[in-house]
Amino acid sequence: MALSLYAQSAQDWFAASCASPILELTEIAGFYGHAVIIKAPPHSCVVKFAFQDGRVAKEIAALQRLRPHSVLPMPEVLASGVRSIGGKDVGMLVLDYLPGKAPWDIQPDAARIVALSDSFVEAMLHLHQQSNPAGYELPDGGFTQSLIAAFSDWNRAAHAYSQAADSPFSPVLRVSLQALWELRHDVLGPIDRDASSLVHDDPHAGNFLFDPVTCLPMAMLDPCDVAFRHREQDLFHLADVRPEWGLFERYVSACPLHAGHEQRRWFFSIWDDVKHCLNRGWYDEDWFVAKFDRLAASGVRLGA
Repeated sequence: MALSLYAQSAQDWFAASCASPILELTEIAGFYGHAVIIKAPPHSCVVKFAFQDGRVAKEIAALQRLRPHSVLPMPEVLASGVRSIGGKDVGMLVLDYLPGKAPWDIQPDAARIVALSDSFVEAMLHLHQQSNPAGYELPDGGFTQSLIAAFSDWNRAAHAYSQAADSPFSPVLRVSLQALWELRHDVLGPIDRDASSLVHDDPHAGNFLFDPVTCLPMAMLDPCDVAFRHREQDLFHLADVRPEWGLFERYVSACPLHAGHEQRRWFFSIWDDVKHCLNRGWYDEDWFVAKFDRLAASGVRLGA
């Protein structure tokens, strides 16, 4: 199979930077970027190209913030810059290579799933135990003691986009999203004054690497908008990949949550998807409808 322009650019960068011969090159097309894994011991690395302006700087900052508090290894930054790909300047981030398998490349038995989920949840709990006495972080770097205020500030642009005439949302979904926005005080009220937690912001199993034999997590990858938020703003991601492992349920068992967490799970998930739509132009009507159905099943009723 022919290499993509991203892989060719990564290969060119590597050839100019390292003398090691490339033994294997693998591409992973992601939502926010394209990753090229280069195996060339002792200089193996991962070259990532960002689809969104500013995302390289955000990932570097996120790694720096999380690494001191992670019980699992996280990649070190080797280089960053801008590459011309297809006539467009694209942000590039080079990370050191960490061993391990993706979650879809391992098939743990029942006993290993228990051990895997316990270790995974332990890593997440350690992060979430990092709190800030000033409360919840705001987009401008300030803080507030109110989760509702912080959530509103972080998601105001996504809400405005969902209601814009040129957004892809159908009239029915616009009405539903507006009603959901107006319910944020009710939905988030029970946890509005909880202690904040340092969050990864996208901790599904696909952003971890696992031991091919024991299946235990070996590394944590790809932090997103890291900040002091509420732990539940991480938790809804836990069932996004390999839900049969029960990571969400194991976390809730280890750290009981306030009543209404199932409602907040779908509330946070819906607004996260609106953010993706704003950032990348992605849109799937049926996907949103299905999540609103799950929200309704959890007890949140919109409208009369």
